[in-house]
Amino acid sequence: MTLVEVIKVIEVIAARQPSVHMIIENDVFRLNEKADAKYGVFAWTQGQHSTRVDSNSVDFAFNFFYVDRLKNDRSNQLEIQSVGTQTLNNIIRTLDEIGIDIDNTYTFQAFNQRFADECAGVYVSVILSVPVNVLCPEFYTDFSADDFNDDFNTFGTSEDIPFIKPGHGGGGGSCPGCIKFVECTQEFYDSLPYKNPTTLYLIRN
Repeated sequence: MTLVEVIKVIEVIAARQPSVHMIIENDVFRLNEKADAKYGVFAWTQGQHSTRVDSNSVDFAFNFFYVDRLKNDRSNQLEIQSVGTQTLNNIIRTLDEIGIDIDNTYTFQAFNQRFADECAGVYVSVILSVPVNVLCPEFYTDFSADDFNDDFNTFGTSEDIPFIKPGHGGGGGSCPGCIKFVECTQEFYDSLPYKNPTTLYLIRN
């Protein structure tokens, strides 16, 4: 997987979290520019990525943030930090479930910070280890915003598309246990008695 593919996967998983209503890319302080921010906010920044010449994997370093607005009396500070810890932990565990190796130990740090609003939150630093990307044109997808759905649907119907094919740049192929993609309506999603944790549900507007 490439760096951009890893980031797209992170953002899709983050967007699935019920507590996340906005994603800030590559600089949490861009939140200062968002007078109309929709809280809670998930943000990510990059650390130092690393590999070795003889390695079959690349280690991508990220900081994940969860930020929400404090009430005037700050009475919701601990609630925000609790929700943030759970949200970031859900994102990390989902990444692990779909086959991205996570460094076993990661530490959450709570904080208060003035952005455009007085906020509280939590952040965590993680190392994501993925196979070295070998571009195979028939499998490669770029996960760009313009054709994101098409990238999922390259190798079949939207009802049952493996999300990551090990050893390739991304896209489909046969991959038991990989995350699936399902496009559905809000009504269909709400009516599901069980939501598979290895399935991405993209809700059409």
